[in-house]
Amino acid sequence: MAGYPGTIISTMQQAGRAGRGKGESIATLVGFHDPLDQYFMKHPDALFGGSHEHAIIDLSNEYISAGHAMCAAAELPLRLPDDEAYFPALLAESLAALEHQGLVKNTASGWVYSGRGRATEAVPLNALSSQVFKMPCEGRLLETLDRTRAYREAHKGAVVLHEGETYIVEQLNLSSGIISVSKKPVDFHTEPIKTVDLRVIQELETQQKGALTVSFGAVEVVEQYVGYKTLRYDQVVGTESLDLPPLRFTTTALWLTVPEAAVERVVAKQLDIAGGIHGAEHALIAVMPLHVMCDRWDIGGVSTACHPDTARPTIFIYDGFEGGIGLAEKAVELIADIVTMTRELVRGCSCDVGCPACIYSPKCGNDNKPLDKEAAIVLLDELVAHMAKANRLNAS
Repeated sequence: MAGYPGTIISTMQQAGRAGRGKGESIATLVGFHDPLDQYFMKHPDALFGGSHEHAIIDLSNEYISAGHAMCAAAELPLRLPDDEAYFPALLAESLAALEHQGLVKNTASGWVYSGRGRATEAVPLNALSSQVFKMPCEGRLLETLDRTRAYREAHKGAVVLHEGETYIVEQLNLSSGIISVSKKPVDFHTEPIKTVDLRVIQELETQQKGALTVSFGAVEVVEQYVGYKTLRYDQVVGTESLDLPPLRFTTTALWLTVPEAAVERVVAKQLDIAGGIHGAEHALIAVMPLHVMCDRWDIGGVSTACHPDTARPTIFIYDGFEGGIGLAEKAVELIADIVTMTRELVRGCSCDVGCPACIYSPKCGNDNKPLDKEAAIVLLDELVAHMAKANRLNAS
């Protein structure tokens, strides 16, 4: 396996696929310069002896419910209230919303799908956006993408890889939902540049672990894709600007409010507090998929030395889907394990000032600036210490 597949379940599934014969088989994982890859290179017991990830499903998510109701209506007519047994939370509301969009209609037999094309193409299981973009080329459909993936991977000038062939995006038409591409062999790739703003809408849960506050709630996220980099291997060869409207959505997030004692330790060592918080955020996002079954791109993060809604240095990690899908909520339950493993990852990396195996992120909109590895270690040490102290007090 060239690089960690993303979850322990996927790793075992791929290894098992290669070992289906009657004889013995061996599976080899070659680690990439990714934090989780490098963590497993140093801690193989975490891969071979650890439990599988926690699968997440949120039946009360209106975006998930609507998509699955539409697909169900394309298979068999849905009837109310009988079929509410399969959609216990939002079936009636989902059908009403889909009818308003012309995607289902109520007939004598029940609710049936009335949209164009296959319902499953409009609702891929890994994309929950309400807007779908199509990428045709030379008379065939290459891909369908949700809005977020289209902004990230199919903006004008982006290089798209499909079945081993490279394509250049000529235009991303936001009104028609069509991505125009041309097939062209190139020896470079592109990476988007974005900024993220976040505001707290409602705090739903708070845990006090000493002076450390762990919160969970509803947030509004605004992602602005402002440009992209052209890279040949790891070398940046050019930068272009983009003019796209912002992506604005409501989701769920957890946030850690950094204790004053941790900030004082960083300042006393004459380290960069902003770089430390930023590095800790990247490392937490890299580790979280191991504990909550998801891809790194399913979650996003924001960190700041003083957030206006908390008035404190704060790290936010949010679900990258409208409405949230339970990832951040599950992470709150497992936050002690996530933070402890994150500290081990950053402390155990052999680099001096930070690298892709610890605090650098391939999806950072700020081009991995500022970052301070030593400050990140100090902050993570403090977070782990506060959680351990809180656990001892609770036990006693």
